Order: sequence, then C-alpha cells, then structure tokens
Amino acid sequence: HQGFEELIIVCFLNMVLVLLGRSLFKRSRILNVILIVISLCTYNMLASCAVRLGMYISAYHMTVLRFLVIWALVIIGVLMAGVMVYICRDNFPIFRFGTVCVVIWFTALSLCHPDYQVMKYNLKRAVTDNSVDYEYMVRLSSDAAPAIIDVIENNPGGIYYYDGRDSYSFMSCAS
Repeated sequence: HQGFEELIIVCFLNMVLVLLGRSLFKRSRILNVILIVISLCTYNMLASCAVRLGMYISAYHMTVLRFLVIWALVIIGVLMAGVMVYICRDNFPIFRFGTVCVVIWFTALSLCHPDYQVMKYNLKRAVTDNSVDYEYMVRLSSDAAPAIIDVIENNPGGIYYYDGRDSYSFMSCAS
C-alpha cells in the first residue's frame, strides 16, 4: 500500500510544483521546457504505478482500494494534461478545468458503485480461472449483490472460490 501512496503523493506534488513554477516565475521558453519535462516524468510515474497495480490485481485480485487507486491515477493523468495545456497557453482556465474534472470524476465514482465493480471483476475471474477470495468479497457492501446475481444467472453449474484455508471450494449456483 505504501508504495502506491508515495507514488500518488509524488505525482500530486509534481503537479503542484509545476503550477507554482508556472505562476511564480517569469514566462520563458526554457522554463516551459523544464515544466513539460517534469510533467512527462509525472506521466512516467503514473504509468509505472499502473503497471505495478496491474500486476497486483492479476496476482491478488481487485479490491476497493485498488479500484480507487486506478481512479486516482486516471484523474491525476487528466489533471496533468490540463497543466501541460496551461504551460503552453496563458489564458487556459486551469482552476475551472481542474474543478470541473474533479467534480465529474467524483460524481462518476459515486455512480459506478465501486463494490459492484470489484465484485463483478473478481467473480468474472472466478469463473475463468477458478479463484476468488471469498473472505474479502463477503465484506463488500450490498452494492455488490447485482454482480452475484449476474454470476448465478450466467453460470448455472457453479464456481470455485478460495476458502481462506489454502484450498478451493465449489459454490453451486443451482437454484
């Protein structure tokens, strides 16, 4: 957990430093190049974080925290794109852009039901590779219930799940 938090914090700090550099120093071509390079390095960190997160998800399944980290990576990437436009264009309304992006992003996050998305992803994996962390999934909210119903309707034979004791158990989906 700590590594992802640190990467996201560093990406956010880079964004703040680029904005401060753009607003506190006299505009020049050299400054713009430096700020763009810092912004591109931030994208490199975001990509590195996304690759590592993908490996974690493939090894240890999706969790709500990992889902939220994906959302954070995407919004930071969108905001950095706005920052790069702001570096090149004096009249770009960066504050308005950032506010609108964050409001839309949080609204979309609340409407997408993260627990449902996590359950849907993990149950899809359970059907394809016969592994699921049942103990984690039972702690998700009732938002996850429609994903369970979808699996029951689409897999009448049942699925295997990880039972927490280093073995797999069969869950019948027959009614």
